[in-house]
Amino acid sequence: MLKKQTTHKSLSRSLEKVISILNFDLKKEIEKRFKKNNDVAILDIGCGVGRSLWEISYLYTSDEKKLNLFGIFYSDEPDKKSMFYVHQKRYKEVLKKPELIAKEFGISYKGKDKPKLYNLDACKRIPIKANSIDVIYSTNAFHFFDNKIKSLIEISRVLKVDGVAI
Repeated sequence: MLKKQTTHKSLSRSLEKVISILNFDLKKEIEKRFKKNNDVAILDIGCGVGRSLWEISYLYTSDEKKLNLFGIFYSDEPDKKSMFYVHQKRYKEVLKKPELIAKEFGISYKGKDKPKLYNLDACKRIPIKANSIDVIYSTNAFHFFDNKIKSLIEISRVLKVDGVAI
């Protein structure tokens, strides 16, 4: 019997779907980064509920490897009059307890690095240290940004000098 999925598919993309949309081998890039350093930081802008980050955590967290996983989404406060109320409510739940997504999609998360999710506008200051992210990816958010230039400046600020943004 299939487990009931509570997250709408538009809020959740699997790692394979992300790789397909980006047309970029994200797994290969992560492995390349781990060959250089045992501490890799990844940021998903427009992460939805963070499913792909949990899948990355499952694949790459180990005793020797450390992942710093960050996800940014932007959602208004839940408003019962909004057609997005269910989505807004789900985001709030996931912010409080990100493990809900790992459980929901059957991703083993015990002993794994937990993604840190933020509900904020990526056109403003991202609460991540400058020059600290190895890989930034975004599959479906950039066209929603009010100020694309400011978002690119902020992405550039947090991306390491040898980092990759897709």
